[in-house]
Amino acid sequence: MRKVLKIEIKRALTGWGFLLSLIPGMVCVLYKNYQIYVQNSKFEGMGYYLSFNKRTFFDTWMLGYLDSTVLYMFYFLGIIVALPYGISYYQDRKKGIIKNICVRTEKKKYLLSKYIAVFLSGGIAAAIPVIIDFLMVRLYNPIDFLRISGTVLNSITEWNVFIIDHLYLSAVIFVLLWFVFGGALATTSLMAATFADNFFTIQLTPFFVMMVLFYLPTVIGGNSQRFFPFAFLTLFGNSNPFIALGFSLVIVFLTFIVFISRSIRKDIL
Repeated sequence: MRKVLKIEIKRALTGWGFLLSLIPGMVCVLYKNYQIYVQNSKFEGMGYYLSFNKRTFFDTWMLGYLDSTVLYMFYFLGIIVALPYGISYYQDRKKGIIKNICVRTEKKKYLLSKYIAVFLSGGIAAAIPVIIDFLMVRLYNPIDFLRISGTVLNSITEWNVFIIDHLYLSAVIFVLLWFVFGGALATTSLMAATFADNFFTIQLTPFFVMMVLFYLPTVIGGNSQRFFPFAFLTLFGNSNPFIALGFSLVIVFLTFIVFISRSIRKDIL
């Protein structure tokens, strides 16, 4: 299985889809930081007014900046994670590649390798813009100062205190959240490929899933928002990384069971 997995991961990370997937996220991040830089530059030379109005690091990183440019990241996330390799299982069937692979290795090993490759490529595509955003914000915000009032951290919880006290460790955790959820979201395209036989349906399934998860809290109401991606991927309000991990693992469990069970029973050759 190691050889098949290596081939699948290489295909996932060296294809045109992976490079293309980085464009939407990078555009959102670059535009967001350009806006912040322009806004902060207006306060330069204004003394105390600068220190009071200039956005802090906690406001300007992905976890605190709830501007439309960050909202675009959520709109595009389903497309971003599916582009690298989400459609590959469908393409392998159409091109007959599976026949060549399965005569050299077991069908289960191929399916498991495919699932892992899609998860990893989707997770990496989701995490890279967040890492770049962190580095860019640190570039123009090298010195931390914290103004709790008016920030996303003003409703102090144990997790928010941890973010304040352990900035870089919380940054690693935050990036991992995007990686795990992005990978889980990407695998919904594999699940769709066991039902649908249409390129666009399979490719856009993660996008539609993300849109449902994005708007569902407004329908449910109450305190449900913290259980959905917009809250836990921005660490907003009472959300915490355990909610994100649990949510992502549920998606992984469902997509894995459906993809593996249906593909094994189905004649994919």
